[in-house]
Amino acid sequence: MNAIEYAMNFFQGETCMFYLLSIYKTGEYTSGKLWSASQEASIYDTLIQESKEKLQHLIEELKTSFPSERYSFKAVTGYDSFTHAINRVIRNKDIDLIVMGTAGAKGALESIFGQHTLRVIREVNSLLLVIPKGCKYNGMNRLLLTLDETVQVDLESLLPLLRLIDHRKFSLDVMRMTREKPPTKLPPNEEKELEEIFSGHKTRYHKLVNIQLYDAVKTIVQVKEIHMHVLPVKKEDFLDRLFGSSLSKTIYSSRIPMFIIHE
Repeated sequence: MNAIEYAMNFFQGETCMFYLLSIYKTGEYTSGKLWSASQEASIYDTLIQESKEKLQHLIEELKTSFPSERYSFKAVTGYDSFTHAINRVIRNKDIDLIVMGTAGAKGALESIFGQHTLRVIREVNSLLLVIPKGCKYNGMNRLLLTLDETVQVDLESLLPLLRLIDHRKFSLDVMRMTREKPPTKLPPNEEKELEEIFSGHKTRYHKLVNIQLYDAVKTIVQVKEIHMHVLPVKKEDFLDRLFGSSLSKTIYSSRIPMFIIHE
């Protein structure tokens, strides 16, 4: 619900179609629901009907809460695996952006949080906006773009970010993370190219050498009061380095929205 509220506030003033997706899996069907089901209805039909009714009730609440916005809503429910259901809706509905809420991760919960997030990044080819628990929309004036050694960006790869927020006035801090000095694998004119891509917006470019991603992100987010962390990822490198790494710690502990872009 927190992620939904964030999305409603983020897109105020725009025309949007929101698809609310509810996914059931076999293990969620309890014996109590089985006994209460009609003899004529299949387990699948009973689950889908219950889900549709709950989603429709939520849609009515959202319409009441945002009556002046040009928002439309549709309920989508399925009895499928997590990413299969998401991919099907993306194909059928031509989805531009996934919004997911997270409850954070501590101890054993980290594996659950990681499974959901990793599966979406790995198996769903879509832009992803992750909203941490308790994070409220408070403008979009200060952004952080983090680039590690595995990622190179250009205008085409950053178009999703420009489409999402270019109509807003914002400042951008770019952190280029490297392990060696001077870096040998980076585009020679990257700083200048980024300034041209984000012309009209205040851009600061920082090169950090041999500094842990988690420590760098935590510091700049606190000092600059960043509103969104933009993270382009290369799937294979991202997955290889995620668990137990500074990157995983950065994602699990984030208290601000993260916009994930596939390189």
